[in-house]
Amino acid sequence: MKVMLIFPPLHLNRRYSHNVGDAGGNLPPLGLLHIASVLENAGHSVQIIDAPVEDLGLEEVLERISAFSPEFVGISAITSLADKTKALCDGVRKQFPKIKLFLGGPHPTILPQEALEHSGADMVITDEAENVIVDVIQNFDKHAQTKIVHAGKVKDLDALPYAARHLIDLTKYTALPNNYKRTPHSIHVVTSRGCPYPCTFCFDANSGFRQRSVENVIAELKMLKEKYNAREISFWDDTFTVNRNWVMEFCKTMVRENMDLAWGCYSRLNLVDKELLAHMKQAGCWTMFFGIESGNQELLDNIKKKMTVEQMKEKVRLVQSFGIEIRGSFMVGMP
Repeated sequence: MKVMLIFPPLHLNRRYSHNVGDAGGNLPPLGLLHIASVLENAGHSVQIIDAPVEDLGLEEVLERISAFSPEFVGISAITSLADKTKALCDGVRKQFPKIKLFLGGPHPTILPQEALEHSGADMVITDEAENVIVDVIQNFDKHAQTKIVHAGKVKDLDALPYAARHLIDLTKYTALPNNYKRTPHSIHVVTSRGCPYPCTFCFDANSGFRQRSVENVIAELKMLKEKYNAREISFWDDTFTVNRNWVMEFCKTMVRENMDLAWGCYSRLNLVDKELLAHMKQAGCWTMFFGIESGNQELLDNIKKKMTVEQMKEKVRLVQSFGIEIRGSFMVGMP
């Protein structure tokens, strides 16, 4: 079967609310790439359209669909692009009425019935579609009767094939300004999914933490060096240092294998300490991104951040003492 997976059109001036030229960074659609790799392993033919990165409008996306002539189109839906997703679904329905259409991603996971009705798709898939995607394609009509397919969480991440990066042009994906050390074309990798913390604003809060083995991740990094000449890695786990023992083993392996990769990650300030940071620095970590969110304790308590302002100040100084750069996220206008 031929399957086309699409991230809907989004121009930078809408994403940033004004024209930022070429200053914005672009992240590869790892979710679609993992789904594509599962489908390819099952013998299906897959193409990916990342419309924002390729600067494609609706008509251009429809032209690409026409050229590939897929039996199935899957769209990754986020809430801020709900209207763009509907327009794309309407276009597919009008021009290619025989194509079977499904949605996945954060928006249908949170609001499956609303996403189904608003988009007019044949079905929506909630949570992590790798669990069900092959069965959905092979038995689409059966699943379309239920309209909403609950995929659940992938429990064994080592069982997943590596992301199908060969389906995109990696040179089009660049880090944000000042967010890279060796090359703006850092390669993105996820070593875990989920987060055990309860932050009220987060899509992945209390979502069940699962992690790949160190051996599995190191093997992927070696492949990325050999196949794509990787020099820098951006780990996009929600919370990279949840499992301290795992990070220690990972860092020791990176040093022992002489991986020579610069890398950065996301984490929480309460999940770092001197020994851990020393090993991370030695293994190539040069930057960490922390969700600080606010300098006001009442607001931190309101969102169940489970940290104090003083704790965060102390840990910021600790991280900086190892020469690791810090980037932080802040939310303005919290109630």
